[in-house]
Amino acid sequence: MKKRSLFKFLALILTLCVSLSIFTACSDEFVSNVLDVLESVVGEFLEEEYPAEPTEESYFDFKLLEDGTYSISLKGGLTSYPEVITLPGEHSGALVTAIEAEGFKGNKSIKKVFVTKNVKVVGEGAFSGCSLIERVQFEKESVLEEIKAEAFSGCALSFINLPSGLKSIGNKAFYECSLKLLTLPDGLLTIGEYAFSGNTILTLSIPASVTEIGEGAFSLIYALSSISVKEENANYKAIDGVLYSKDGKTLIQYPIAKTAKSFTVPAGVEVIGAKAFYNAIMLNEIKFEQGSTLTTVKANAFENCALIVSLEIPATVTTIESNAFLSCFKLVEVINRSSSITVEKGAEENGRVGYYALKVANPEDGNVTSAVATDANGFITLTDEEAIILLGYSGSNADLVLPTNVTHIYEGALNGYLSSYSANYGIEIFATLNSVTIPESVVYIGSKAFSKCESLNAITYSGTVAQWEAIEKGADWNESVPATKVVCSDGEVVLSK
Repeated sequence: MKKRSLFKFLALILTLCVSLSIFTACSDEFVSNVLDVLESVVGEFLEEEYPAEPTEESYFDFKLLEDGTYSISLKGGLTSYPEVITLPGEHSGALVTAIEAEGFKGNKSIKKVFVTKNVKVVGEGAFSGCSLIERVQFEKESVLEEIKAEAFSGCALSFINLPSGLKSIGNKAFYECSLKLLTLPDGLLTIGEYAFSGNTILTLSIPASVTEIGEGAFSLIYALSSISVKEENANYKAIDGVLYSKDGKTLIQYPIAKTAKSFTVPAGVEVIGAKAFYNAIMLNEIKFEQGSTLTTVKANAFENCALIVSLEIPATVTTIESNAFLSCFKLVEVINRSSSITVEKGAEENGRVGYYALKVANPEDGNVTSAVATDANGFITLTDEEAIILLGYSGSNADLVLPTNVTHIYEGALNGYLSSYSANYGIEIFATLNSVTIPESVVYIGSKAFSKCESLNAITYSGTVAQWEAIEKGADWNESVPATKVVCSDGEVVLSK
C-alpha cells in the first residue's frame, strides 16, 4: 500500500468516527460537507488500490451465455479460498460479463472483491450471506448496469463504489449490510424494495435520474439523519431531510436518526408509505398539519416508534394498514377524528393503533382533548381519572426527581433500552440515568420501568419502608440496575435481582 494512500485511509476512518459521534449536533450543511470530503477520499483510495492481476481461474466456474460471453461463480468443494479475489475479465478468449446468481452465496472466507470492468450484471443473491465481505470495488470504466435482488444481502459491506452506468438496484440488494457512505450514481433509474434497509448510512442524495424507489428502500438505516434529492428529479423531493413524492402526496421516508422529538406531517400528504417511520426512536410526538388530507397509513409505517405516547388521527383517514403501529408500546392515547374507522382499546384492527391504548376517543365522543402533557422539566404524563401516569422523560438530566403527583410509573417508562440501543449506532442523545427520587404518591411501578438503566446507582423513595413494600411492582422493573437498595425516609430496603 502506498504511504500516501495509507494516510488518506487513516484520515477517512478518523473523520468518520468523529462524525458519527457528533453528527446529531451538527447542521445538515456541515454533515454534507464532511461526507463530500469522505467520498472524495474513498474514491481516490479505491482507484489506487485496484489489483493489477486477476485471481487464478482454478477458483472459479464459468458458464457460457447466449451472447458468447461468460458468467462467473465460485468453484464449490474447495478446502480454502482467498480472502481477496479479483475477478478475471476474460475466459477462453471471451469476456466475463456477469456474476452468476448465487454464484458466491454464503462464502465465509472472502473479505474483498474486485470486479472487472466488463461485468454488466451482478446476479440475484450473488454474494448474499457472505458475512465477511467488507469491500467491493468495481474497476474504473466499469460497464455495470444492474445489481439484482439480494445481490449483497447480509454482507459485512462497509464501502462500495457504484459505477456511473448503473441503472437498476434490485429488491434487498444491500439489505442488512454495514454501509456507512453511499453515493448513488447519476443515471440510476430504479431502487428496489428494502434495497438499503438495515445499514448505517449517514446521509443520502437521490440523483435526478431516479424514477422509482421501492417500499422501505431506505428504512431502518440507523444513522440516517438526512435525505436530499437533486432539484431536477421529476419524481421525488426532500423537505427538511424527509423524502416525499414530487407532488408531496406521499411521505416515503423519514430519516430515523433525525434528532427532532416532534414531527408534523404536512397537510398535503395523502399517504404515509410502508415503514416510513419504522424504528424512529427519537420521536415522541407525531402531529398533522391543520387541513390534513391524509387518507392512508401503509403497513408498518410507524412500527417500533417506541416513544410516541399520543396520536390524533385526522378526519380524512380511511385506511390504516396492518401493523402500522406495531410495537408502539407507549401509544397510550388515541384520539380518532375519522368516521371511516373505529379505534378500540386492545384491538389489532387498523394497524394496532389502539392496541396499547389506555384512553381512546372516537368521533361520537365529541370534541375530546388530549390528556397527555409534558411539564417544564420534560416529564411526560397521562391523566386517567384519578391516576397520573408517568409515561417517559424527554429531558437530558441524569439525576431525576419525579413529580410529586405521579401515582403510576408506566411499563418501561424510564428504561435504558433506547440509550444503549442508540449508542450502538453513534447516536447518544438519550439521557443515562444515574439516580432517581420516587415520590410517596406512587402506588405502582410497571414492568421494566427502569430496566437496563445500567448507571442507576441510587434510588431514593420519599415514603417509608412499609409504603415502599406496599407498592405494586411489575416483573423486571429493576432489571440490570446496579443499585442494590432503596433509601426510604425511615430506613433502607435491599433490592432483589
